[in-house]
Amino acid sequence: RRSSDLVRGKLIQAFVRTPPPGGLLPNVAQGGSTHEVPLEKVPESALEIFRMVDSRLSRFPDRVYSIDLGLHQGDVWKLFELNSRPALFSCARGEGFVRFHEALADVLLTATR
Repeated sequence: RRSSDLVRGKLIQAFVRTPPPGGLLPNVAQGGSTHEVPLEKVPESALEIFRMVDSRLSRFPDRVYSIDLGLHQGDVWKLFELNSRPALFSCARGEGFVRFHEALADVLLTATR
């Protein structure tokens, strides 16, 4: 399962969530793990879904959200979840998490009414 955080229409970070050994759910709170994906390695077919979702939310200038995608039968990306409250993982998990925290802080400090 792939998760990505978006701020003001910009993809900030992407990561793969993996279930624990013997598990089926990639939920970090239930023992799953996260592995950061460099933004340049995000497949174009997944980026198409990001762009479609963001175009529908573009009327909200200060939007912050995350989406979870998965590969259906190994080759077609499907949207699993749209989260209005992205998880705030520790910045120690990687550079993408630092970028997300910085982008979120910028929105909170400069958001329009």
